[in-house]
Amino acid sequence: MGVWGTGLYEDDYTCDIRADYKDRLRKGMTNEEAMQDILAQNTEVVGTDDEPVLWFALADIQWEYGRLLPEVKEKALAFLDNEQDDDRWKTPQLMEQRRQVLVKLKEKLLSPQPPEKKVRKYNYFRCPWKLGDVFAYQFHTEESEKYGVKGQYIVFRKITEDLCWPGHIVPTVHLYQWIGKDLPTLEEIRQFPVLTTSTRAQNERERYLFSFLETSNRSVPHKYLTFLGNIQDGQLFDREEPDSGFLGYEGRSWRVFEGCFLCWYSWLVEESRKQERCQGDVSFDNSI
Repeated sequence: MGVWGTGLYEDDYTCDIRADYKDRLRKGMTNEEAMQDILAQNTEVVGTDDEPVLWFALADIQWEYGRLLPEVKEKALAFLDNEQDDDRWKTPQLMEQRRQVLVKLKEKLLSPQPPEKKVRKYNYFRCPWKLGDVFAYQFHTEESEKYGVKGQYIVFRKITEDLCWPGHIVPTVHLYQWIGKDLPTLEEIRQFPVLTTSTRAQNERERYLFSFLETSNRSVPHKYLTFLGNIQDGQLFDREEPDSGFLGYEGRSWRVFEGCFLCWYSWLVEESRKQERCQGDVSFDNSI
């Protein structure tokens, strides 16, 4: 556990407990459910030097939100009344500073807690695109101008969807190895190879998947997107585990998307040129 001071939240562990508690309330859990879930996630600290700070943090944050449960208060006070030497505090000065922190915590827990605070729930975003939807995206940033493709198009297709913390559902696509000045037909797109994007793929399928990690419809550059139709085939799949979290392939925001795509694409062009050697040039403005 990283520790940088004697304060109640001056270590990694208690900061995580505080953040986890707030996160669970914002997800709609009751106070009791949030507490039980945190305890279930931290069973390994029971009986260790970290157990007291678990109860200190949980009691403090519940008090702050006007939700201090009797059992949490009792546990925290028991550890405060039976304070053990902590080898994190190497000098008498640090030990005294820590003692003062715990004295103030005890006074706080024994005082009337504030009224229960209202917790703002998460507003989850879910991209409305359907599986198989195909879009053209038009380059328009300075990054694309450097590559000489500003105003040209690329295409992608939604293959599945992914979970973006804390619960947004974002589209996961295949990006095609194609750049052009005119919008292609669906039949032409069916012939385009898929761009390899992932550096963290767990299997062959994930090598070609890319997620747009946005949490608001306002972040989507609708002005530069053209819907081309829908292609259904065996490459589409539903998430097998909707609550499994990030699956391990590449994801970026729209803000940096152009630069990422052009970097991957130009690398493929260069590799293709090396392999073809003198067998002809590979154009940057069409399929490789």
